[in-house]
Amino acid sequence: MSNILPEHKLKLQVLIKNKDFSSVLQGLELLTALSENEMDIYDVFDFKYSSQSLAGLQQKLLRYPHRKYIKIWLIGILAEYQTPWVLDISFLDLRGHNLSTLPDNIGYLIHIKELDLSRNYFSSIPCAISCMTRLQYLNLDSNKLSSTTYTELDQFFQKLQNTNLQELKLNRNRITCIPTSIGYLSNLKVLDLSYNRLGFLPQSIGSLTNVRDIDLSDNRLSLLPESIGNLTKIQKLEIRYNRLQTLPESIGNLTRLTYLSVVENNLSTLPESIGNLTNLIDFKANRNRLSSLPNSFGNLIHLNSIYLKRNQISSLPTSLKNLTKIMKMSISQNNLANLPPPVLETLFKRLSEIQNLDTLYLSKNNFTTIPDSMIQLTNVTCLDLRQNKLQDISSMQKLLIDLKNVIFE
Repeated sequence: MSNILPEHKLKLQVLIKNKDFSSVLQGLELLTALSENEMDIYDVFDFKYSSQSLAGLQQKLLRYPHRKYIKIWLIGILAEYQTPWVLDISFLDLRGHNLSTLPDNIGYLIHIKELDLSRNYFSSIPCAISCMTRLQYLNLDSNKLSSTTYTELDQFFQKLQNTNLQELKLNRNRITCIPTSIGYLSNLKVLDLSYNRLGFLPQSIGSLTNVRDIDLSDNRLSLLPESIGNLTKIQKLEIRYNRLQTLPESIGNLTRLTYLSVVENNLSTLPESIGNLTNLIDFKANRNRLSSLPNSFGNLIHLNSIYLKRNQISSLPTSLKNLTKIMKMSISQNNLANLPPPVLETLFKRLSEIQNLDTLYLSKNNFTTIPDSMIQLTNVTCLDLRQNKLQDISSMQKLLIDLKNVIFE
C-alpha cells in the first residue's frame, strides 16, 4: 500500500516526466521527502513489484526525457530501501550518462563487481565507490579527472587496498601524477593509465606484482622506475607516445612479456637486458632514434614481428639469424639509401640470414635504384618498396625475378 496521496502522485509524475531538468530534480527531491519505502517509489513510477529488474526498470523509463539520471536516482534510493533485486546487482553500466556525481546511496550496492562509469563528466572519484568492497572492475575512462584529484586518488586507493579490484581504467583523463598508494592495489591484473598527463610513475608501481597488462601510452613519461622490473607476471606493456630516452635495465626481469610497444619515444639505444624477454612475440619501436639493436636481441627466439619504422637504423646484430620465428619486419623510413654501400650490404646480409622472414617493409627509404645487396633477400616472399624514388627499371626486373612478391606502388 502506497503512502503517496493521489494528488501528490499526479504532481510528482508531471514534474519527473518534464523536459526541464530542474523540474525533474524538484520532483525527485519531493519524492525523496514523501516516500517511506520502495512501494511508494513503485507507485509513482507505475512499476509492478513482481517483475522488477534493471532491464525492466530501463524499459519503463523509455518515455522519460531524463531517463538516464532518473535511473541512477532510482537505483540509489531503492538500494537505500534495501530492495533485494537492486542489492543483488553485480554489474552496473553507466557509460555515457552525462554524470558528474553519483548519489551516495549507490554505495549500498555492496554486491557490485563491475562498474562502468566511462564517458561521463566526473572531476573527482565518487565517494560511493569506496563502499563497494567486492568491486573487481572499475572503468573511469574518458572523464575529467585531473591533478586536483591526487588527494582523492590517494584516499581512494587506500580504501580499496583490501578489495579484489583486478581491472582499473583511468585512461583519457587529465591526471598528472599517481599517488604512491597505488601500490596497495596488489590484486590488479589490468591497469590502464593511457592518455593522461603523467610525467613520472611512483616506485610503488612495482608493488603491483599480479599485473598482466599495463597501458601507459600517450603520457609525458621521460623515464620508468627501476621497480617496473618487479612486475614479473606482466605479459603486455604499452608505453607508446611518451618521452622516454632510455629503458631501465630491470625491464629484462619481465620474462613473461609477450608484447612490448615503445613507439614514438626518444630512445637511441635499448638495454642489453632486453635479451632476457625470451617470450616476446611482438616488438614495436617505430619513431625513435635507434641506430642498431643490441646483440642480445638474438635471444628473443619467439619473436614474430619487429617494427622499426622511422628510426636511424644503420646496422643489425649477427645474432638476428637466431630469430627463426620472425615473419614480419619493418625498417621503413630509415633513410637507408644514404648508407655507404658496404654498410647497406651488411645490413641486407643480416636480414637474409633470418630464415623465416616473410614480409619486409622498406618503404620511404629514398632508394633511386635497387642496391645489388638487396638481391640477397631470397628468403623474403613479400618486399614492400612503396614510396621510394626508383628509376632503374633493369634492377627492378631482376628483383621481380628473384622474389615472389614486390610492391613498388
